[in-house]
Amino acid sequence: MQKAAQLRKTNIAEYILYFWQIEDLLRAAEFDLSKILSRYNLTDSELRETELWYDNIVQMMRMEHVTANGHLQIIKNIIIDLNDLHLTLLRMPAEYNYAELYSEILPHTNVFESKLNQTALNTVDVWFHALYTTVLLKMQKKEISEETLDAVAKFGKILSRLTKAYHHREKEPDYYLLD
Repeated sequence: MQKAAQLRKTNIAEYILYFWQIEDLLRAAEFDLSKILSRYNLTDSELRETELWYDNIVQMMRMEHVTANGHLQIIKNIIIDLNDLHLTLLRMPAEYNYAELYSEILPHTNVFESKLNQTALNTVDVWFHALYTTVLLKMQKKEISEETLDAVAKFGKILSRLTKAYHHREKEPDYYLLD
């Protein structure tokens, strides 16, 4: 769909969260696309395009055995790439502000990582899980501690910085090469 394509180009972090939301939406609808597509006001051609897009995601989820839980490998690959970029930024002298921000949130990262019971792919995945879980808790109107909200805000800040670097790297890949 156009929204996903636009997010992929402009905000990779939002793209990941959007895809996680789509996966959950499909699970909640029990993969019945009519339950999802009935909410859209689309022309016939737009409806066919949207249905095909969702159907492709459903097929990928089935092939990758993530119909009950988990995430698509294409999204995991982006998270792995973001984590590689995160590690690169930590080693770049010109990115000392990034390293300082990371040092500040490391204790929070460790707390959230321990709650995930070793299911996180990497550090960046921990941040995404914390953000996504917080959004879900807010939607369910569940109480969230101030400490958690503070940590998640910091995760959002570093993910924002990482997202900018990701899109900058697409334009200027040589900047991120280490000697």
